[in-house]
Amino acid sequence: MLYIKNKNFNENAAENGFVTIPGYINCCKVLHNSLKKIGFNLVILTNQPDVIIKQESGLNIEHVNFKSNIPENIKFFSAHHKIEVFNYLSLYGDEYSILLDSDVVCVNNIPENMEKIIQEKIPVYYDVTDQVYPAYGRIKVIEDKSLIMGKKSLGNWAGGELIGGSRVFFEAIYNNCMNYWDKYFNNINKLHHQGDEMLTSCAIEKYILDKI
Repeated sequence: MLYIKNKNFNENAAENGFVTIPGYINCCKVLHNSLKKIGFNLVILTNQPDVIIKQESGLNIEHVNFKSNIPENIKFFSAHHKIEVFNYLSLYGDEYSILLDSDVVCVNNIPENMEKIIQEKIPVYYDVTDQVYPAYGRIKVIEDKSLIMGKKSLGNWAGGELIGGSRVFFEAIYNNCMNYWDKYFNNINKLHHQGDEMLTSCAIEKYILDKI
């Protein structure tokens, strides 16, 4: 997904102050080429396809009319739209879809266990709990997730770099996110993290617990 915030696009304007939009488009090109080498098709979901086509015309692009009401001054404003992509994938995705951040790259062949995961339509996500705890503290992460979920959390944390599953899986994750939506935004200034990862981590935990 590449959500472009500024409709009056200025190619020198950085998104979230880190990477420029042309930089992200170049990342999409690199990811596209790396996946193509191993037989996978990258589709870029964006609200402004013309901006991407202007720079790179050889990419597979689908237009998404994002409708989420997200405060523009929030941290990681664009990344919050990833929640709406979950709904998109539940309606229009393939039998198995993998949502990737645009600034990642595939450097190796797909391992056999990942091929099996795709064949069996097993949900998968990038667990970065061991990276988040040292940065924010285990207790704080659990407290914040518990606040959003309305019950004691296990404290696991999902990185936004990769999440895959069937249409049914993405439907469940989207619905879980929307159930936590108001609680998240009402308490956002109390949380250690503002971004889609908070909602996604809570949604995935609920999905796992519901399956036990």
